[in-house]
Amino acid sequence: MESKKQTFFKGEPTKDFFIDFLTKDIALDKAIIDLVDNSIDAAKSQKSLTESHYDFSDNKIELFINEDEFIISDNCGGFSLDVAKDYALRIGRPDGIDFAKNSIGRFGVGMKRAVFKLGKQIYIESKCHNGDHFKVEIDVDKWKNKTIEVSTTENEKFEIIDWNFDFELIEKQSESRLDKNTFGTFISVKHLREEVKEEFRSNVSIKKLIVDLETTLAYSLENGLKIFLNKISLQPRPILLLYSDLVKPYAINRKFGDISVDIIAGVGEPSPDDAGWYIYCNDRMMISANKENLTGWQGGKNYFSDTGVQKYHNKVAMFRGLVFFNAEDSKLLPMTTTKIGIDSDSKLYKSVRELMIEAMKIVLSKLNEIDSHDDRKNIVDNTEKKDVKDILSNLTQNFYFPNPETNSTDSSISMKRISYQVDGKLFENVAEFLNTKTGKTIGIETFNYFVKMNDLDEIN
Repeated sequence: MESKKQTFFKGEPTKDFFIDFLTKDIALDKAIIDLVDNSIDAAKSQKSLTESHYDFSDNKIELFINEDEFIISDNCGGFSLDVAKDYALRIGRPDGIDFAKNSIGRFGVGMKRAVFKLGKQIYIESKCHNGDHFKVEIDVDKWKNKTIEVSTTENEKFEIIDWNFDFELIEKQSESRLDKNTFGTFISVKHLREEVKEEFRSNVSIKKLIVDLETTLAYSLENGLKIFLNKISLQPRPILLLYSDLVKPYAINRKFGDISVDIIAGVGEPSPDDAGWYIYCNDRMMISANKENLTGWQGGKNYFSDTGVQKYHNKVAMFRGLVFFNAEDSKLLPMTTTKIGIDSDSKLYKSVRELMIEAMKIVLSKLNEIDSHDDRKNIVDNTEKKDVKDILSNLTQNFYFPNPETNSTDSSISMKRISYQVDGKLFENVAEFLNTKTGKTIGIETFNYFVKMNDLDEIN
């Protein structure tokens, strides 16, 4: 019998595409943060929101990095065999698979892309409360060439690409790399890529990774999560806003179906490096200090038409804008696969961007009135630096900001700087009495005491 002619072209991807091309789409530090994201999502899947946040005080993630091996381990609950088969170890997320609520995982490439980015000998172990305990060992070079022989109805044999990963059940504690009473995940990568080895040899690169973790995951750290990198305990680096009775950020909340969006625009200490917009999805930072047209400024990449907002200039280096997207279903969030960008074509993001522009215009109009370094310093010296999460519930839509002294005729909202020297011993005595070490606090307390004792509160 004459065999049928092939009437199709092969459309499946090659493994080389996944291993080499897709891994180039993400920086090394972001790939590592992707693995930490997976641990956090695992922890979220076993918890409930309390007062709009998760309590991670019982969760720990440890990273060990050197030029020979990368290790990440956690006690965040692990993932089951079903999750591993249906999603965690598949290339991409199939339809019908549920997401952990309020997670960051969405596209089904994060863990696989990250470990392939790192090296060629991969060990993944997971142990969960339901009793599932298994390991997966991947030799990338062997897996890349792995095929399956299949036969047609006409007994013709040919090979197809085998994308599967083999797993083994772990039945003895001696076979496990997780502690006896730990339910979580352990990942080790050896035979690191040369460019990865070079990065891991660099103290500068390690310090940068620490800062990136502390900044990107600040709010998970604030909620009790413990992260260690080479035994260094990481501390949160949230965005701080200046706050006082006279200085308060603009803030609004909007609902877009099942998505909640908070937009806060205010001021921080003058810093060109820190100025700009910060965008979060489910408390994970996606964009930091952005001053391009993506977030409403003129100049930069021309994603949108004219916004009526100036091109960034260091004169407005006090500007800080924050956007928090929150949704139970991460598919609704406007983020890119690498989680270091925002999908500018998203209908949701375009709507939110318009609100960001409105907020930015209000704040920049005030910042542009300040020409004096001393005026900026006065504002900084007479305000507190606060994490926006600590003040979010007390914010109103109005933006409060003092008029610069040169343009203000209302002494009730102008600000003055007081600077003087005193005897050192007397300073120490007063500092001890007030239980403080800062001259700023002493100055404010003694000034307020004088005002109160002389009934000057209502002076005109």
